[in-house]
Amino acid sequence: MGDKSSNLEDKIRPFSPLGIGDRNPKDRAFDDLTRLYFVAFSRAKDVLLLVGLNSSIDGYIANEKQINIPNVALGWKRNEQFVGFDQIYLI
Repeated sequence: MGDKSSNLEDKIRPFSPLGIGDRNPKDRAFDDLTRLYFVAFSRAKDVLLLVGLNSSIDGYIANEKQINIPNVALGWKRNEQFVGFDQIYLI
């Protein structure tokens, strides 16, 4: 399942000269997030402040199981592998 943009694209694209795309909505949504964070990280001059919840970093417990929230801004890859960032500090 993708985001609103990829869902809208799926509805409109068959009627355009491009035709139906070959990439799934989740991959396209991930690409959009990657581009968004690239712009954010590359435009910051001194510091970039990302605001979020502790559960985004630490995950949360549900039914006695640790659940993590894969997020490209926090160092997760598309295959849900955590690689992290040395430059992220929790304040």
